[in-house]
Amino acid sequence: MPAYNQAMLPPDFVVPYRHNLDEPMPQYIPDPGPTGVVVHTKFAQWAVPTSLFIRASGPRIWINGHEVSNAQWGETWVSLPPGLHHIRVMTRGSNIAPLFGFPRIGEDHGPADAMLPVVPDHATHTHYSSPVVAALLGGLDPVAPRRSPGYRWAFPVWLVVMGFLLGVVPGLIIYYGIA
Repeated sequence: MPAYNQAMLPPDFVVPYRHNLDEPMPQYIPDPGPTGVVVHTKFAQWAVPTSLFIRASGPRIWINGHEVSNAQWGETWVSLPPGLHHIRVMTRGSNIAPLFGFPRIGEDHGPADAMLPVVPDHATHTHYSSPVVAALLGGLDPVAPRRSPGYRWAFPVWLVVMGFLLGVVPGLIIYYGIA
């Protein structure tokens, strides 16, 4: 596959997380099966409280600019004719999230694009993982990623926040005799 900057891509193409414009696009190898695409989607379940809203909202999948109506977390199969297809996957925003102070999660976020080959009597598999932080891009690869995008950034932040809540706050309560 050519590099992202050497291929004829749609004008709104978003390079997935952890990919550069100069590196070759991932090579998707179709497996024998019904003709189409299988999109495996997952989200960072430990990213509380945002995961509560993301789990309920589900992913959004577009193929060649048309939204897939039966998109869900887990496995979504889409029947497609043979050829090269543009796929975009995002995490759907939640209508409830802005009410709880998470306005960014109320919008669709974590976009990732890929060009998938579909050959007759074969299924092409792709794996999407939503980002831990809504401002990051999602990951879309031929193989399942071990971690969600943003894990290395968010994990230390959560440790600091939890350390503060479990250490400093009880200490202040004991020191000032609040209770």
